[in-house]
Amino acid sequence: MEISPQDAETLSLTSNDKVKVTSRRGSLETKIQITDRVPPGVVCMSFHFAESAVNILTDPAVCNMSVVSGLKVSAVRIEKV
Repeated sequence: MEISPQDAETLSLTSNDKVKVTSRRGSLETKIQITDRVPPGVVCMSFHFAESAVNILTDPAVCNMSVVSGLKVSAVRIEKV
């Protein structure tokens, strides 16, 4: 999971720390990567690979008209493991 330096500092996290990421739909554990590529208040995880399992955190709903999923956006809580 990519996280901003500001958020990592607020949560007392360092590179490669393992965290528990929890949404209303589920939780998973992953390592973090501190990067300026994401703004404060936002984290980023790849959902393209089965081993990532990030889809358990997001809403599976799709648009009835286009049959396309919504943006993979979900509020999460992050805790150091």
